[in-house]
Amino acid sequence: MDITIETVEEKLKTIYKEDQFDMTVDGVTVYNKAHKIERHFELPVEEELLLNQIKNFIQTHYTQGKYIYFNGYFEGLIDLNNFHQYFYDNGFDLSAPEGTNKEDIYYEIGGLSADFATMLESDIISDYFQPEHHHSIKIYNLKWNEKEKDKQKRIDEYIDACYYLGDIAFFDLNRKTGVSIAWQDLSADDVFEPDFEEVNFETINNTELAHGKYDRDLLKYFNRASQMTVSEFKYIAYFQVLECIFDEVYLYETVQDAKSIIDASWFRTSEFDHINKLIKVIDRYNKEQNDKNKTKLVLEKYFKMNLHDEAYLIANSDVKEFLEDINLIKSDAEFKDLQKLAGIIYDIRCEYTHSNRAFPKKRENVISNNELETHISIIKAIAETVIVNYKKQ
Repeated sequence: MDITIETVEEKLKTIYKEDQFDMTVDGVTVYNKAHKIERHFELPVEEELLLNQIKNFIQTHYTQGKYIYFNGYFEGLIDLNNFHQYFYDNGFDLSAPEGTNKEDIYYEIGGLSADFATMLESDIISDYFQPEHHHSIKIYNLKWNEKEKDKQKRIDEYIDACYYLGDIAFFDLNRKTGVSIAWQDLSADDVFEPDFEEVNFETINNTELAHGKYDRDLLKYFNRASQMTVSEFKYIAYFQVLECIFDEVYLYETVQDAKSIIDASWFRTSEFDHINKLIKVIDRYNKEQNDKNKTKLVLEKYFKMNLHDEAYLIANSDVKEFLEDINLIKSDAEFKDLQKLAGIIYDIRCEYTHSNRAFPKKRENVISNNELETHISIIKAIAETVIVNYKKQ
């Protein structure tokens, strides 16, 4: 039921102090005292909706040019890079798809909420700031830790968790649609207007979020790489997703091998020769494991995993096609050879990392500039798969 000007003042007086709102001819002006910001609500409007909107505005916390939040809601500015103009021109919003459980944590992407737009307009330095030119990610239903008695620590943990969930959303959108999204800070910057690119979100059928879906460190490496312009350094940045877990994967494999020897029926911890054999095996592994071999271990564990050959070829057909397009492999058998694949992506990484012209490569090993984007596509796709499949041991 709509609430009118005649009844709204009486209703608000029972909830808020008189200095938190003022009645006007066509509605009510509400004050967020913490940030010295006001917002006008026009009437008539449905009573429950109005009261919820006023409550949210009054309790909202705002960090200049970055985000707003209250317990159960977070909204942060995002940079859509080259997709900015598409969103603006087409008025596109990524709302929660049908079937989303809105009792769980989920996100939406689109234009700024009225509260966020009001607060940004109040203190953005740029003379060119227009709320309708900007977008945000909205994260719903994430509650902060009520058991944490230190208020600042509780807030810091909550914001950190929101940024982590946002990174998860950005990664999923990037790998499914190609759209590259980053957090934006307008506390001291002018508005940036990138060029036009189109985006298709038909592959997005779920915007629910969950802690632990992806590893936080791997996400940071991936999302940072996604924001870089095309260069050798972009390839290296994606490769860091694999490199981040080199020693972790190697240690796990070594421990598993050692455990298998120890668990063997013939092994006796009291026998010197048995212990000596175990030590020699581990010592040999330590000497043999260079970064190229560690790359292979990562591919085995988190890229191919235990997939049957047919499933592996279908699931990673995009990587296979990229490699075939630039003649780095010629057959399915070569793509299934993870030693070869590891050698390819690791050698490219080394080529882009080192620039000592006193030791030139053989001509056939020199990587031409026009292959750069294909190389980046290869390592990006592999990094995506590693992140999706990664489970910390």
